[in-house]
Amino acid sequence: MVDSETINKFIEVTGASAFQAIQYLEETDDFEAAVNDYYSSQLENEKGKGKSERPVNQTKASAGPKIRTFNDLNSNSNGDNNLFTGGEKSGLQVENPDKRGDPFGLVNDLLKKAEETGQQPDTRPHEEAPARQFVGTGHKLGSTDSPSEVVSDPASRIRRAQKVSRQITFWKDGFQVGDGDLYRYDDPANARYLADLNAGRAPLALLDVEIGQEVDVTVHKKIEKNFTPPKKARVGFQGKGQRLGSPVPGDIKLSQSPEVQQETQEEAEEEKQKEEAEQLGTGDSPVQIRLANGQRIVHRFNSTDSVAQLYAFVNEHSPSAREFVLSLAFPVKPIENNEDTLKDAGLINAVVVQRWK
Repeated sequence: MVDSETINKFIEVTGASAFQAIQYLEETDDFEAAVNDYYSSQLENEKGKGKSERPVNQTKASAGPKIRTFNDLNSNSNGDNNLFTGGEKSGLQVENPDKRGDPFGLVNDLLKKAEETGQQPDTRPHEEAPARQFVGTGHKLGSTDSPSEVVSDPASRIRRAQKVSRQITFWKDGFQVGDGDLYRYDDPANARYLADLNAGRAPLALLDVEIGQEVDVTVHKKIEKNFTPPKKARVGFQGKGQRLGSPVPGDIKLSQSPEVQQETQEEAEEEKQKEEAEQLGTGDSPVQIRLANGQRIVHRFNSTDSVAQLYAFVNEHSPSAREFVLSLAFPVKPIENNEDTLKDAGLINAVVVQRWK
């Protein structure tokens, strides 16, 4: 038993009577198939009428069926005019069909019918909904005997999807909808799509349309070429980068993972504690040393220690094996005489800067 909601939906889409809706729905037990069968029967009826009745005035548009298929006409015209065909209020528009032979059964039949009916213009009427002054929900006032009622607009429940356009390209090894993937001829799952197109019906899943939605399909024939997937568009770099550089030119610190950074930080703290104990020293002359990597060390030397001992201390704590020179911070003056004592060189309580050569 078909439910009333499905029957009403069938009537809204096709405009058929309730009896016809029940008849087609019970025969197929599938809504989409029932709609297709109804349209097919309507097309057959229209063809029978077309053979017995011909319009006298050719300049006036005749009232034809809403759906045109490859089987509607038998013209052998080879003109370049467009063909409109399709199913479920759909249309196929064929441009410049090629007349050369095609070895692929259903594809050959489909394109051949497109050639035969290429001269026929699109006579489908354009359905335009009449303009209404008010659209929405109304309220019926009640009385002492009856309560108030909400009156909805019955036409508002019928949603008309906008007309869309699709493009089907037939290649040597398959067919393609728009810029999508290739539907291969040797795939049995795609045979149904070809059969529906050949019968003048628009497959809903293939064309991504709804029941009752109008669609114009442009068919291109390129069966002499194999399908070539389009090249992927180049995109910009996506990811994580590292900025090169260091406080001192030539001294580069490589990035590390969080785990390694944590271990390195713990080791650095232990070494720092040892260095602080060592940096204090036991001498009577504190000297502040600024290494080239930005580290600062304050160590207590003896005033009688030589400049050579100062160089040895800095070399021991230097982060690199590069050659360097020590100089006063201000005024900038190189400390080059290794035999002088710190007192003679004026380095007691001084600031010494390490510079790369």
